[in-house]
Amino acid sequence: EKRNLHLALDNLSRVMLAADTPYVRLDAEDHIVNGNASLAMFFGLPATTESLENVLKGTRFEDWIVGEDSKREYNKVQDRRRKGEPVEPYVMNFRSIQGKTVTARVVSSVVPASQDHEGSLPETFGLLVPQQPISMFRRKDDQSRPDRDRRAQGN
Repeated sequence: EKRNLHLALDNLSRVMLAADTPYVRLDAEDHIVNGNASLAMFFGLPATTESLENVLKGTRFEDWIVGEDSKREYNKVQDRRRKGEPVEPYVMNFRSIQGKTVTARVVSSVVPASQDHEGSLPETFGLLVPQQPISMFRRKDDQSRPDRDRRAQGN
């Protein structure tokens, strides 16, 4: 059953890798194991596989969080996960690669049957819904979706 759940999550991950919303998957030790190009852009990186592989993958998700309030909230979230309790969406401040603070509402879930033992962290996956206009995160030379930028600005 655990194998089937992981296969299902792998299928979901393949879909999310193409999404415009930043997507992240974490292992049971809070390391980024997968993400999409939008996640790289959210952190101020080029939207490339290299950014994910060389900069984000393997880092701890909590190491990107800034501000005492956000860190305290994330500790509460991790405690709820350890206890097997549901986690409602929460707002976090993160640091971009340029050192700027970027804010997102995190909508996440545990990977079913991924908790090794009671009290340990399960694997998780989630979406980071940026609280700033998406155009803030896009490279100025990227003209692939100008219609989305106009909608975000109300034009």
